[in-house]
Amino acid sequence: MRFGRRKHIKTYKGISELDVLPDGNNPIIAFMGVKNGDTAMFFIADPAFHADGEGHCQPSRSNCMFVYLKTDGAQNEETLSAQSGQVEYTLILTGLHVKTLSKSQAVGSTTPDNSGSSSSAKKSSKAARLRAKEHATLLAMPALGVTGR
Repeated sequence: MRFGRRKHIKTYKGISELDVLPDGNNPIIAFMGVKNGDTAMFFIADPAFHADGEGHCQPSRSNCMFVYLKTDGAQNEETLSAQSGQVEYTLILTGLHVKTLSKSQAVGSTTPDNSGSSSSAKKSSKAARLRAKEHATLLAMPALGVTGR
């Protein structure tokens, strides 16, 4: 997919569910996932932005909180604007690469790892916070001090 301010659009690869763009400090949209294998769904994370483009809006075009885009050329682009059009971002869906997991691949452990010492735990916690700022997801936003709606 491609996303960014007009004339400064970047290509993003490997976007996963709940990833926010452009970053965790200033989230505009969050990728919510793929529906029916051909439609990508995005949540408009910043309520100051409204959508105008080829995508399908829910619950309505005038109150668009979710944008659905397809990879075909007729439904793959959306413009998100704020401040009476003074700030514009373009979102272009260039492809979908869906990975299907088996049940055994999807099952994980909920048991905490207590193998490290407290000092290494502090270091890994700090490293995790730095990674979270670089690769924020919608679930991490409250932990990063970002509040929404």
